Amino acid sequence: EDRATQGCDPSADSSPEWMAAARPPPATPPPDHLRMIVFLSRRWGPPQLSHDESVLYLVSPVYATSGSLAVVSLTPGSTTFVPGVDFVYVIETGPHRDEIIYQRRIYRKSPADGLNYPAYPLMHAHPDGRPISEISDEDFTVAGNDDVPILRNYLRKIQGTITVDGRKLP
Repeated sequence: EDRATQGCDPSADSSPEWMAAARPPPATPPPDHLRMIVFLSRRWGPPQLSHDESVLYLVSPVYATSGSLAVVSLTPGSTTFVPGVDFVYVIETGPHRDEIIYQRRIYRKSPADGLNYPAYPLMHAHPDGRPISEISDEDFTVAGNDDVPILRNYLRKIQGTITVDGRKLP
């Protein structure tokens, strides 16, 4: 068994990769592209799954200063990438359920010197990763910093919740 399939065999009793999907292993092997993405999830951030389990979100640390979001549509078996994303959360409730919130590295021109500098705003996006709106420039980390009043107010306004480190926001 090579490293690309080790731990991804659905006939095995269990593996961290299959358990991340929050359901028992499927009866038939997944498509090859999904097998590789699930294997790589060990190196990526914690996976997020849409409520109907049709879309899987993974963030990969592919750049020195940011990651890349893989949006894996499980039904047609396609994957798209959103560069510059450091983390992602699926909106769990309300009219925007299954849309996502992510932090993305972008560049902004400074009015002081006219140079471009990196910024990491929180973004509200469609399920496929296309941005809807910028929420804030709050410093939000996966390590548990939930002191994000602008994000909390935004989630209240759209009647949505996300789960961060086992805690519901807002």
